[in-house]
Amino acid sequence: MAEQYLRCPNCGANATNHQNCEFCGSLLVRFVEKGIDLSKTTYMSDAEVFPGLEQELRNNLSLQRQYPNCFVETNICARGDGDILMFVSNKPTLNDANVSPEPQLFTHLYFPELLVNDNGSPLTAEQIYSKEESLKKMDAFKKLNCFSLFNQTDEPMFDNETGINTNIEHCFSINYGQDVTGAARLISELLQKIHGVTLSRGIDLETETTAVNGNNTHVDVDEEDDDGEWPWWYYVVAGLILLAISKLFF
Repeated sequence: MAEQYLRCPNCGANATNHQNCEFCGSLLVRFVEKGIDLSKTTYMSDAEVFPGLEQELRNNLSLQRQYPNCFVETNICARGDGDILMFVSNKPTLNDANVSPEPQLFTHLYFPELLVNDNGSPLTAEQIYSKEESLKKMDAFKKLNCFSLFNQTDEPMFDNETGINTNIEHCFSINYGQDVTGAARLISELLQKIHGVTLSRGIDLETETTAVNGNNTHVDVDEEDDDGEWPWWYYVVAGLILLAISKLFF
C-alpha cells in the first residue's frame, strides 16, 4: 500500500507521519488529516499564545532529557490564582506510574461529573452547581477545532467503603510530541475558551520534577539553560571567587 503524503502547513513538506511532521515536528499535519481548515483557527499564529508558555514547555523537554527517570510537570494557573487549571507532563496517561520512554509533552483534561455522595445521598445545591459548571466546560471544549485530536476515556469512580459509583471522570488526552509551538497554541486556546483566562491577565507557570518512585526532586528550571549548560552568571561568580582566592595566596 502506497504511503499517503500530507502537505505540512508549517514547513510545506510532504509528510508521511500524520502525527508530527518528520521534517519540522509540527502537529499541524493532524488537522490536515482530519480535513480541518486551519485558516479558520488560531493555530497558525502565535498572536493568541500566552507569553512565556512556549519557553516553559521547552524547559520541560530539557528537564526530561536531563532527568529521564523523573516525572516532569508544568503547572499552569491564572496569574495570581493558585488553582492549577492545566498541567503538561511526560505521563502518557493521567494516572500513569511510568514516564514516556522519550521526551514528549502530554496534556490530560478531566471533567468530573458528580452523581451522588459517598453514602448514596443526593447532591447538594452546591454540588449540582459544580457538576453543571464542569459539564459546561466540557461542552465548550467539544466545540473547539482541536477537540478531535484528543483521546477520550470515561472512568466511573467508586467509593472504597460503600462501593457506590459517586462520579464519572471524563478525561481527554493528547500527545503533542516535541512540538512546543503547536502545544503552546493549543494550550492557550484551551485556557481562554474553557477556563476564561484572558491574555491581559496572563498565567503563572511552574515546572517541577518528581522521581518515579515518588521522591520529590524539585528542580528550578532557571538553574540551567535549554542546552543543559550553566547560565552566564554562574561563570561570572565562579571567576570572581577564583580571583579572590588567588589574591589570598599569591
